[in-house]
Amino acid sequence: MGTVLVDRYTAEKKLRPRAALETAAHDLQAELYYIEIEIGALCTDPEFAALVELPTSFDLRPEEMRVLRCVSRHLLAQSSEYQRLITVFGER
Repeated sequence: MGTVLVDRYTAEKKLRPRAALETAAHDLQAELYYIEIEIGALCTDPEFAALVELPTSFDLRPEEMRVLRCVSRHLLAQSSEYQRLITVFGER
């Protein structure tokens, strides 16, 4: 199975889901959260650089899965929108 470039989308296409979420939040009168993380942003970090080269398949080795989980936590911790979500749920 080949590797697919993850970041095929233009900036405009990345804005579409956010706009749709904002519209849905308004229509539903609800607070919705748009959390975007980009693994490619970590390619300069030696610990995580290999993740950018992982094949886009569901057949990953246990070590690859461990690193992927670690990176996910790291990226979420850096996301201001995720932190806002955690804060709001922590207050309830």
